Amino acid sequence: MRNLRRTRNDGGQRGQRVKPPDQPSRGLRELQHHEALRGLVTRLESWVSGPPWRVGRAYRGSERLTAMRRSRSMELAGIRLETWTGHFVMRWIVQLSGGEIPFLADEETRETVVILAHGAGSHMEHKTLEWLASLARQPGASVVRFDFLYRALGKSMPDRMPVLMETYRAVIGSVRERLAPKRLIIGGHSMGGRVASMIESEGRIADGLLLFGYPLHPPGQPEKLRDTHLPAIKTPTLQINGTRDDFCGPEIMAKVAANLDPDTWTLKWIEGADHSYAVKKSSGRSRKDLEIEIRSALSGWLAKV
Repeated sequence: MRNLRRTRNDGGQRGQRVKPPDQPSRGLRELQHHEALRGLVTRLESWVSGPPWRVGRAYRGSERLTAMRRSRSMELAGIRLETWTGHFVMRWIVQLSGGEIPFLADEETRETVVILAHGAGSHMEHKTLEWLASLARQPGASVVRFDFLYRALGKSMPDRMPVLMETYRAVIGSVRERLAPKRLIIGGHSMGGRVASMIESEGRIADGLLLFGYPLHPPGQPEKLRDTHLPAIKTPTLQINGTRDDFCGPEIMAKVAANLDPDTWTLKWIEGADHSYAVKKSSGRSRKDLEIEIRSALSGWLAKV
């Protein structure tokens, strides 16, 4: 408030409050700030609702889009900046009989689209799935993530396999309708990949199957194998597991892989990694080393699919 109380030289009363002539009033400053924000929001809305590919059929005419535009936020039309990866993503929902399935997809749709499903105790924005999505994105693919119905409803216990498969099939249908990819890869981490493999064992519907941390058996129960459907899969498959994965012992998986078509099934072991691809410091390996190795395996495999 300094300089606001000063003596006037124009004959006014001494000590009268006056505003410095070179500073706008508080009300004027707020008005200018408001106008600047309104201009920014207008430009953002114009950018988002401009070319059809930016928003896509996912939002056209939906009440959700209208609500998001009214919110005047960075999530206009479901598109927001994902700060962890530094790129724009878009969201939409699909209505099923039991509830709504939320989607999270790269804003830029490429010829190859990879659908990644989360594990049993995870969700589509879990740090492990985000990390795997960033690796799958590098070879030149767009990534779509989603929550299974039980997770979307706030439950922790996964649905039974038929419900999980039905949900995943609905996801595939929505992605094909909205993004129209030339090449579709389905898969996921742990349980999410297993669900995708169950779908492919009933008949090929995708161009490739990507399994991160396939859960061959429950931890400590190697006798309970989840392998009976694997030989029926005719889809080109890339399985990436760590050698310290409690859900998939290398020796046990080697016996299972002996019954799989080597022209279809590619098995990549990540030395020293566990189920979530963490490595011990004593291994001398870093997260960056794993990223390079996994990205290289993905690039080579996608080039052949």
